Parts: sequence; structure tokens; C-alpha cells
Amino acid sequence: MRATRKKAAPGELRMFHGRLPDESRPDVVIAWGDGCSKRDGALLHCVLASKRPPIVGGREWDQSLLDELVSRGYDLTTLEFRIRKKA
Repeated sequence: MRATRKKAAPGELRMFHGRLPDESRPDVVIAWGDGCSKRDGALLHCVLASKRPPIVGGREWDQSLLDELVSRGYDLTTLEFRIRKKA
């Protein structure tokens, strides 16, 4: 698999499965275009890819949404998410 050539357009926050040029294996990639900030990408990563605190009374943290999707049989190589800023 070659390195990804996908990019985020100006004002777009994007998440997809791919491989960055300096990485040896593919993974979920978050990209942001002009007009978006690294913090926007960090927010997306935090919500979708970070472990979640227990909802009620549990002591262990729950899986991330991405891990939960994999455990339910979804293929992350087909992952594609895009959102654009309002004009």
C-alpha cells in the first residue's frame, strides 16, 4: 500500500484510513485544511479514537468508538468522515 495522497480541502476536517509517508503501517488519519486548526483535529481524535470514561459505576474505561466498531465487525479501512465549516 502506498502512502496516502488524500488531503483535506480548505475549511474541511477529514478522517480516513490510510498511511502517512513516514509511517510503516496504515491507520486512521485525521487531516485539516486551511481555516481549520490542529485543535479541530485533536477534538475529532478525542471523541472518536480515545478511550471513554465509564458511564455508570464502572471502574474501567470503555473502548474508543473506533475500537467498539471493530469489535462489532466493522472494517476501518472503509472509514471516511468529512465535515466542512460554514461559509
